[in-house]
Amino acid sequence: MNYAPTTYAAMIISAALTLLIGIYAYVNRRERGARHLSLVMCMASLNAFGSIFETVTQDVNQKLFWFNFHETAHIFAIPFFLFFILEYVGLDHKLRRSVVLPILLYFALWSAMLWTDSYHHLMRYNFAVQDGVLMFSSTGLSISLNIIGFMAVFAALYYLALYVGKAGPLARKQALWVGLSVVLPILWTIFGIVNPLPPLLWSVYNSITNVMIGLCMFMAI
Repeated sequence: MNYAPTTYAAMIISAALTLLIGIYAYVNRRERGARHLSLVMCMASLNAFGSIFETVTQDVNQKLFWFNFHETAHIFAIPFFLFFILEYVGLDHKLRRSVVLPILLYFALWSAMLWTDSYHHLMRYNFAVQDGVLMFSSTGLSISLNIIGFMAVFAALYYLALYVGKAGPLARKQALWVGLSVVLPILWTIFGIVNPLPPLLWSVYNSITNVMIGLCMFMAI
């Protein structure tokens, strides 16, 4: 079965939706949390567009370039999501320059290691293209960096949980949508691991997660 049309359609729809949500959030950037939501959606849009170009290219080097491109957007979405939560729950006073810059520097270094991996090979090995999809194995360092990224996301959810305990019914509903923006993609990943999909169809993962995150955050805001 040829999954390519389904994959391309899902990726294009994802890119369009995340871009529109990002524009809407930026227009309403005076609302609580909307400013950083627009940055999260900007990264999600770049992630989606990078995934499209990675899928349509055939050369391994080009695929690696576009993978690094959309993975960088994914990496920077993590701190912006953390900032979004802090601003959303009223802890924006913690977003001082002395706090924000070191966090951004950490994720910038992670991204730099990704782009320079062809020189030091500390992140990936065993590159191959299977059914048009770039495949590789991750090193222990790469896995550790991803675990730290997950920890940052769960730290944001911790602050969200504290906020829910003190908030009213409407705020609880909004917080529920924000929580779903993280939980649903994780559940989708677990589903994909338990029920392995063909490589080409699995590449639609970024598109589905982007749409989930964007729509849930849109409902919250």
